[in-house]
Amino acid sequence: MPMPSPRPFLLACLAGLTVTAFAQIPDTEEAIGQKALVPNNRWAMVIGVSNYSAEVGPLRFTAKEAREFAGSLTEDLSFDKENIKLLADGGTPDQAPTSQHILASLDALLADKRLDKGNLFVFYFSGHGVGTPSGDYLLPADAKKGQYEKMGVPVHEVIERIVHAGLKNVLFIADACRSGTENDFGANLSDLCRKANIAVILGCSPGRRSYEYATLQQGAFTHFLLEDLKNPKLRDVSGALWASKLGTDVQTKVHDFTERDQGENAQVPALWGDASTLDVLLGAFPQPPVTDEAVLQFKLTASKLNRADYAVAMMSYAAALSENDRTDEAVTVLKTVDQLGELTPAARYTLAVSLDTLGRTGEAERVYATFQTMEDGYWKDLATATSSSRAMDPAKRIASAMRLFDTDPVWGEKLLAWGVIDLWGSYDQKLAYAKKFVALSDQTLRQRHYAEAQLAFLQGRWADSVKAFELARKSPGDTPSDLVVYTSMLAPTVALGDPAALDRYLAQDIGKGLNAGFAFLERAQIAKNKGDLNGRLTYLKKALASPMSPGFLLLAAKIAGPYIGTLQNEFKAAAEKHPYSWRARLVLYFIRKIQGDAVGMEQDAAAANRYMDDEVTFYTKLFDFMESFMEEAVQLKRLDISVYRSQMDLYFLMMKDYAPKFGYDADLWMQLARYGMVSERNAQVDQFFSMGLPFAPEQAPKDLKPILMLLAMNRGDTATVDKLFNGAFEPTERRDPTWFYACYLASQGRAAQAYTLIEHLGPPSEELRTRMEALRTYLLAKIGRRAEARKRITKSDGDIVLEALNGLTYAELGDWAKAEPLLQSQSGKRVWTFLCLQEFATHQLDQHYRQTAKWGFVQDLAMLAAISQPGNPLFAHYSFVAKPGVAQFAGSTSLEGGTIDDRNPNLMGSLLFTVTPPGALSGAFVDKTGAKHTFTGTVDGYGNVTGRAEWMGKKATLTGKIAPAALYKSYAKFKTIGQVFQLVDEEGFRIVLLGRA
Repeated sequence: MPMPSPRPFLLACLAGLTVTAFAQIPDTEEAIGQKALVPNNRWAMVIGVSNYSAEVGPLRFTAKEAREFAGSLTEDLSFDKENIKLLADGGTPDQAPTSQHILASLDALLADKRLDKGNLFVFYFSGHGVGTPSGDYLLPADAKKGQYEKMGVPVHEVIERIVHAGLKNVLFIADACRSGTENDFGANLSDLCRKANIAVILGCSPGRRSYEYATLQQGAFTHFLLEDLKNPKLRDVSGALWASKLGTDVQTKVHDFTERDQGENAQVPALWGDASTLDVLLGAFPQPPVTDEAVLQFKLTASKLNRADYAVAMMSYAAALSENDRTDEAVTVLKTVDQLGELTPAARYTLAVSLDTLGRTGEAERVYATFQTMEDGYWKDLATATSSSRAMDPAKRIASAMRLFDTDPVWGEKLLAWGVIDLWGSYDQKLAYAKKFVALSDQTLRQRHYAEAQLAFLQGRWADSVKAFELARKSPGDTPSDLVVYTSMLAPTVALGDPAALDRYLAQDIGKGLNAGFAFLERAQIAKNKGDLNGRLTYLKKALASPMSPGFLLLAAKIAGPYIGTLQNEFKAAAEKHPYSWRARLVLYFIRKIQGDAVGMEQDAAAANRYMDDEVTFYTKLFDFMESFMEEAVQLKRLDISVYRSQMDLYFLMMKDYAPKFGYDADLWMQLARYGMVSERNAQVDQFFSMGLPFAPEQAPKDLKPILMLLAMNRGDTATVDKLFNGAFEPTERRDPTWFYACYLASQGRAAQAYTLIEHLGPPSEELRTRMEALRTYLLAKIGRRAEARKRITKSDGDIVLEALNGLTYAELGDWAKAEPLLQSQSGKRVWTFLCLQEFATHQLDQHYRQTAKWGFVQDLAMLAAISQPGNPLFAHYSFVAKPGVAQFAGSTSLEGGTIDDRNPNLMGSLLFTVTPPGALSGAFVDKTGAKHTFTGTVDGYGNVTGRAEWMGKKATLTGKIAPAALYKSYAKFKTIGQVFQLVDEEGFRIVLLGRA
């Protein structure tokens, strides 16, 4: 049922959060290439000690250097501040660089469950260091002369802890060397790091000095280290900054700078040995567009490293490729690492997300599935919560998301977990975690306002929610991003039902972010719902001018519908940016079709087929796009409705074979139901749902309940409808479903209850508003406010639902001259989402015809029900006879006809059946070869048939509606249309048995 929910956009936003959890996305296009594009799951321990005792020797700038280095990691290498542990003099007590704090803080950092062996880990120490017979020691602030081995931090313990944590991508920086035999610090450290395969840069060579300069307000080493982290000239042609390049340049600059006044005692930083096989990728700064040559250069450089370092460098660079729209290369790089057996959980997750982005859904699902074999922990929970697999049990997703929320200290990760809970959780679960969100003590004002807005929305305080979202956007900071706030604000804005508030929402500045296209698509969809063609095309054009993923590109094409040709050049330019995506190729196919480029069409069709690895996703997305296109074309009278129905029937037959793979994907189940109901295949739809969903409707996951409620409405199952309405919808999403439920109540003769339900209900979504106002008008007439109802009636303008409701209103007012043509017009058409209402309107017409003895029209309505809704309980009371009675149908009938078979060749033959006075039916279809296909069943007082049959060796159910035997000769439509029996076999295929008099 149509709802104004922003769920598709929030899902897309969640997908964006999934990617940004592991890769930094710059705020603007211009920022690309200026900030490092690397996994932000990177870690650092930064220590600066200045306040030594007089006997040890205080230092002037080391604590300041540590703070500046920590800032550089954030600003220049895109480290997350929350992943940097800073211990330096002058901070809070827990930041004091004491012996107790240093190892304890290192252990806490290394124990973070998100830590991955491929993550870059930087250890930086600025202060005193000593070498002793037992090894090298870093001196904490509370060190005392003569007690260095007792109070110092053993370098071997630091290294052992890092190695024990499984880290393989480590840079150790120590500006702590001092001259003299006793303090010959650095030789032991270098040896340990070489054995552990850890890259190391020392402020000076063992036995030499490091110098501080008042003019620089820091030591020479850190000064040039910080300077070079910003130096674009150190990046290779691929945009990569390597630790070896950084170290070599710092080494040269420090020597040259200190030689001027130190001469032969100049400071010379020391580097680890054999940089050709051990190196660390510090950042990737590729300038867009990233060319094949740049990627090749990086691969050649990385290939000179040892196996482990090659793997971690490739994994880091893959993130940069993905964020520069080279997701295809990112996947290739990650698959290479996987073949080496070096793929870390973080990189494996990035691979799954990248495959999803490319539309390679099948491959993505297989990668996500590998996490299920891992031990319980962060990565398994993350993959479970956000997996693209349709088979993933929502309960498992929610449990994983809750664990992530409860245990992860990072606010951004909590936001990701909240997004999953919000999409899949029950109302009680969402409410509980929204309250937890608000109660977090360590969050910014922006974050708190965002959490408060989510809670207010869940509690139905729409205005408070919108206000809090607005405060969040105006508050400083970038977490959550403006885009996340913007998209989240849509739901309460729509719920307010205030057009002015919606206009203010649409007028907000989106900016130039990489996800601006997504926000413009949101606006285009709203404009489409409002019937604003100019706004729709304007926002689509802006969206296409922004960076856009293939998934959003296909969504844009769907929103454009029949008007895609108006923006053909914009669509073509956007699609050509994704040559390896079947979604983009699909869009290109339609553009080339419009442009008459047959060769291009053939190439794009072949490419789409080549890059598609999951038929379910490919065909369902294709059908969804085509259906949206054709539905609007019918409304615009550019396409005959018979062509549309024929295509829906074809799509249903193709989709039904994939139904066992739909799992918990509510969108696909809705799509299948829509095609089946439009094609009047109600019995098959019910069968597929009962076969594919192994639970009672009330136990179904919440996203499936609205579909099940609609199907129950369409077969008149009041008990199920009532149960689902009372348990399926949260307060935040009840408005549209409540209007639908009111329609159902009205169709069941419960008008007073329906009016009570909507009397003070807020307006429905834009696309429902006119129809629901017509419902209100009918209910006013029904409860006795007839004069008011008469004034409210508006024109139907060919809308089928309005014809039904206006016809019912006129009938209630006793004006059958106006009611009859409206009710008659709508009776031969179908709007599957309002089938129960249409049936009710048709039933009123049937009763009118019976009361006025218009028996020919009564029989026409019975024939309509017989051919379009065989076996549907909602239409069971239509009959070819004046009064119910089984005996009227007794007799034998022989008709000539044939079959319409979903999977076998159609046959010509004879349809024979006999009904006994008690209502037993037996018969057969005898084809031209003489083969007899028998069936048996029973007939009720309205002529409804239920039974069993054998067809081509398979068992099948039998449904139909018959007439008295004599009527087959006297009623003309049994000659032109004929008697219809419907068989549905055990695999869900339909066979229509047709016989004409």
